[in-house]
Amino acid sequence: MGLSYLRVLDLSDSLVQTIPDYVGNLIHLCLLGLDGTNISCLPESIGSLQNLQIFNLQRCKSLDHLPLATTQLCNLRRLGLDETPINHVPKGIGGLKFLNDLEGFPIGGGIDNAKMQDGWNFEELAHLSQLRRLHMIKLERSTLCNCADSFMLTDKKHLKALHLSFIEPTNEAYSEERVTNAEKIFEQLKPPHNLEELCIFDFLGSRFPTWLGTAHLSSLEYLKLIDCHIGVHLPPMGQLPSLKYLSIRGATSITKIGPEFVGRGVSNLASTEVVAFPKLERLVIKEMPNWEEWSFTEEEEEEEDGAALKQKGEEAPYPTPHLLPCLNQLQLLRALPRQLGQQATSLHKVFLEEVNSLKTLEGLLFLSNTLQVVKCKGLESISNLPQVKELNVACCPNLRHVQDYGWTRICTRWLRYGSKGFKINVDISMEMSGRSTSGFESHIIRWHKKAERYIAHKEEKAYKLAIVGTGGIGKTTLAQKVFNDQKLKGTFNKHAWICVSQDYTPVSVLKQLLRTMEIQHKQEES
Repeated sequence: MGLSYLRVLDLSDSLVQTIPDYVGNLIHLCLLGLDGTNISCLPESIGSLQNLQIFNLQRCKSLDHLPLATTQLCNLRRLGLDETPINHVPKGIGGLKFLNDLEGFPIGGGIDNAKMQDGWNFEELAHLSQLRRLHMIKLERSTLCNCADSFMLTDKKHLKALHLSFIEPTNEAYSEERVTNAEKIFEQLKPPHNLEELCIFDFLGSRFPTWLGTAHLSSLEYLKLIDCHIGVHLPPMGQLPSLKYLSIRGATSITKIGPEFVGRGVSNLASTEVVAFPKLERLVIKEMPNWEEWSFTEEEEEEEDGAALKQKGEEAPYPTPHLLPCLNQLQLLRALPRQLGQQATSLHKVFLEEVNSLKTLEGLLFLSNTLQVVKCKGLESISNLPQVKELNVACCPNLRHVQDYGWTRICTRWLRYGSKGFKINVDISMEMSGRSTSGFESHIIRWHKKAERYIAHKEEKAYKLAIVGTGGIGKTTLAQKVFNDQKLKGTFNKHAWICVSQDYTPVSVLKQLLRTMEIQHKQEES
């Protein structure tokens, strides 16, 4: 075979099932990609690949062990094992000094022989000083070590991304010993302060480690807590100074999120200029079926208690922090904090789903683009959204009122109510009050994306006001209100009221409109 000088061999997602011994002759190979293949074993000859730097074995569902020769890949930089059920690994991975990307590092449970074991232990990480990305799995099998420093990550000065995973939860209750062990392990897996990305999956502990949510992680920008089912309180993540993205999903024991979430009560909050989540841009909280309440501050009566304490010379509660100044996208299931509208001054998009306790949605003063509300069964009213450009509402059966913003504002409003309800599209390009009709051209165009772009960008004289399918709130009533608005009437020389069937076409509407206008013209002449 004329492949001896091959440097890249990527067979990912192919039908290959076996790797021949000949692969060991490809001594110049730098990348070997076998992601998503059905291989069940690897030949020991791969130990001859002394120039191999990237070895991808992710999503190999039939591969359960690595060859002993894996530890001979002395120039290896990346070993990818994510979603591959590895149960037997060779001892000595700590000898791969240049390894900087290790995904799917299985923790061993102490079952081993002279050469192979069911997973690696923490001590073997101590020699991997170049690690930049590390994903450890099966952490539930770990045991505490007498010398904690031997497996702490604090000295990994190059580590930027850390993923920590337990096995997926079962229906069986976790023993107290198992929960306590998980908490102790996490407490000792303290990352370096320069860490930028942290993801925690299926954490078994009832409380999160103390290092999470403190100023120690001063460089952390990306944080995900996924399926951490037992804990009833979230860590004080509001004090992470560089955090830009936060996703919390599947925390099924959480019923309430309170001031502890933003960090009230920690040592660095005794300041009059407290900012919670100072750089957070996107917040996602979902799949939390028992979550019902969210508040950033204590109740008003506690604030009154604080004033009374001041009069007595006692220490008052910490000041209310300034919240989420950089947040631009929010996605929530189940609850909405009352203070959000007044605090999040950069808010751009909000997605709310199944916030059933929400009866009135109002006061999102700084929300500047999109609000989407889905399956909020208790929602009755939407109001005070002065800057929203797009409003999407679906499956909110008790919604009775959407504030009349007035048709003379310089903005665009969309209101959709899914397949069961109403849809309103209103595009008003400029202040109309007292304006002459000269230069105006009226168009009837079937609503679609091309027409929208045409009107918005190519035809400055076009004016369009469309109300379509408003069944949930009374389309005729709303249409009459718009038609009879005096400011609108003062804008146009001609007015027409027409009724159309559900199977209308643009041509039929235009014909009916012209017929109505002709009748009006004859009446005016007579």
